[in-house]
Amino acid sequence: MVSASKLFDANCVYEDTLYPKIFYGNEELKKHLVGVAKSLPDSFKFVIDSYSEDEKSRKVGVQWHVEADGTPLPFTRGCSMYTLNDKGQIIKGFDVPEPTLKSGSFSLGLLRLLKPLIVDRNRIFPAVAWIAYMYFLFFSPYTPGLPATALDEKTWIEVYNLSKNFWFILPIVSPSDSAILDPILEGVFNLVIAWSGLFLGFLADGKTATSFSQDSKAPPINSFLPTVLGMQFLTNALYLPYLVNREKVTQRSQYILQSAQDSLNSDRVVAIGESKLIPFVFGFVGLVSIAWMFVGRTAGLAFSESEWISRCESFYSLAKSDRLTFAFLVDLVYYAIFQGWLIDDDLMRREQPAGPGIYKNIGKFIPFIGLVFYLLSRPKLKSRF
Repeated sequence: MVSASKLFDANCVYEDTLYPKIFYGNEELKKHLVGVAKSLPDSFKFVIDSYSEDEKSRKVGVQWHVEADGTPLPFTRGCSMYTLNDKGQIIKGFDVPEPTLKSGSFSLGLLRLLKPLIVDRNRIFPAVAWIAYMYFLFFSPYTPGLPATALDEKTWIEVYNLSKNFWFILPIVSPSDSAILDPILEGVFNLVIAWSGLFLGFLADGKTATSFSQDSKAPPINSFLPTVLGMQFLTNALYLPYLVNREKVTQRSQYILQSAQDSLNSDRVVAIGESKLIPFVFGFVGLVSIAWMFVGRTAGLAFSESEWISRCESFYSLAKSDRLTFAFLVDLVYYAIFQGWLIDDDLMRREQPAGPGIYKNIGKFIPFIGLVFYLLSRPKLKSRF
């Protein structure tokens, strides 16, 4: 291999894809080649299988394998590209040896997983947010309370009691049958549920013209329905990865639905999402939830400042020690940050790709109330014909 290094220019640049570093200069390359030779039998030799040369650009392509005593060695096939100087010495080399481990479909799967981040770098934000969310809320020992892996019985009892007070039905209709919990926690819990429910208004997301007609030009898109249903239980644990992996609307003409009325009649999922009952019902529950934080479980509307301070201090103490309470607060923050990520595409489906500035920004940047406003006042799906 020492003699082989003489084929390279003193200032050569050599890259072997099996190694993380690039070798610069003849001396550095020589050390590399000697190290490779020590790993092979003494009788090894390179055998050229095919060869191609472009005299004008001084570039050479070689397909090769390694043999020892006339027998091909395993995992020693490869291809190389070389650029020569006017003396015939190699000034640049690029080797692609056969890998020992065949990653195959695993590499393709990894590439498929990273594809959304490569195509749209903005998706890095929900991806990073999701990783942080999953770690700190489910596994971290540093977040308030016990991690989900501890399977704490107290947490399950708390979940059950909160579910009994779903939408404040029992606390209002039959207080004796409801669970007595921190009123701010009850309000936060139901606000998270109501906010999750508002995303039912985006059920047209993932629907293309092929969903309602024979237009083969519109590529299929994964439905938002499974995600939005799962969000009612796992909130951002499902919403954030959907934002990372979803297909965006890139060509408006391919995504306009057949017609507003026909699509509603032919697809009940879209009909539900387009119904004004979604923002009206969940918006009302959300507003009641916010009001409940202030006046829930009080004898009357008269509520002193000291009572409110005491209520806040009690909830603050709970949030510092209870993982579930802390998780609901994180859910509210995440929803506020990412609630508008579907609006641009939703407007494009309605032939409003830019959207009125103030109108769109209210939906994107005013937490909860802005989303209710957008779903109540957005344009109808445009007719395709």
